[in-house]
Amino acid sequence: MSFEQTQNYQAYVRYRELKQQWRLIYKGVNLVEACALDLTDALVVQRKADFYHVVCAMLQRIRVKPLFRAFFTHKNVFTFAAHKRKDHRELSQAIFESVDDAAWVSIEYYYSPYKAITRWVYFLFKVRSLRTPFVNRAFIAARMAGYSCVLDDLEKRSASCPLNGKQYIPFCAPAHHEALLTLFFKNKGVKTYNTVHGIFGRYLHTIANDVVNGENIISDYVLTFGESQRMDLIRDFNIAPERVKVAGNPKYPSHTAKIRTTFHSCLILGGIGLYDNELRLLLQVVEQVAQQTDITFTLKPHPLSAIQNDPIWASLKHIRLLGQEHTIKELFLSGNYDFAITHNTFSYYESMLFGLKPFRWALNENLDFEGLNDRFSTAQELSQLIKDAKGSTSEMLTDEIRQILHDVLGMGINNYNQIING
Repeated sequence: MSFEQTQNYQAYVRYRELKQQWRLIYKGVNLVEACALDLTDALVVQRKADFYHVVCAMLQRIRVKPLFRAFFTHKNVFTFAAHKRKDHRELSQAIFESVDDAAWVSIEYYYSPYKAITRWVYFLFKVRSLRTPFVNRAFIAARMAGYSCVLDDLEKRSASCPLNGKQYIPFCAPAHHEALLTLFFKNKGVKTYNTVHGIFGRYLHTIANDVVNGENIISDYVLTFGESQRMDLIRDFNIAPERVKVAGNPKYPSHTAKIRTTFHSCLILGGIGLYDNELRLLLQVVEQVAQQTDITFTLKPHPLSAIQNDPIWASLKHIRLLGQEHTIKELFLSGNYDFAITHNTFSYYESMLFGLKPFRWALNENLDFEGLNDRFSTAQELSQLIKDAKGSTSEMLTDEIRQILHDVLGMGINNYNQIING
């Protein structure tokens, strides 16, 4: 395992032991596995829930009729639930479009009070021994209550839908309702797959909640971008090698854009809110460089970051802040940026693909990405990296990244139809 030295590793071990020993079965589904992300938030990341989200989780349902309608007409059913992530939607649809005899279902939510309170009280008793604040226990119980009502609907609909020979491919099988659906359909004999959308494991300082993408593998098979992710899953999460298959990334064909060497405009890409403190320090360093050069800098915050509301913007005069109306891919394709600065984000690789030379903010870097000699922690180091890159040819910079993109991003590989329908 590559992250045994992290500061919350022992909390992660306790969570793993609890999850392996605790079974709370409803309609054939272990709700402990379905709630893995919520348990990780409470026990590993130690994020405190609030009572507004307790009520939401208790009442939240999904419409199951579209799922069974899709299973009636197709062998392979894809689902997508991360509606706020346009970049994830593009990836999900690209994978779906490469697979024959497939339907794509966008998960629809609604809220209902039916059986909510009685189920919540029942599960609140079941989670009473969890060593976490009461509001977190209340939230996990509410999540289980909501999930149990969804399972009632799934069980009722499945009685009239033949599932023999069917396959289920959610966008994110380890988390939320797609975890619930994966467990339900797997219990019904449906073959299940887990697609990936980034890198997990390789934590240097702190285990983040996205560890569930590797730890909570509940599907029959995992489909990775490249060999690098495959080896991470085998090494860090003890996934049997025969269950992990390199499928590639249909968003990114073999073409590699030439790396630009103009360095007039920079796109800054940060990670999730867990890393906002480090991102704040990065912005201060970038501000120094901006004051000394004619380079323009623009920050595209991660959707799960709160940096746009930080007081630091009162002191930043040379960095532009973007909203969430555009995907990263749209920004890359705009032609408005020559290079990138990244911190704890998979976009480090995506920037390479679109011709932007990336540099990595190294201070308290938490994700040990495979890559180039491109880390910096001071304004002077960033200025030197830019100077050195300017002295290289586009061909030299492009050749450096070609193998990395193949191994990590799955560039030029698309085995989804062969694996799923083979």
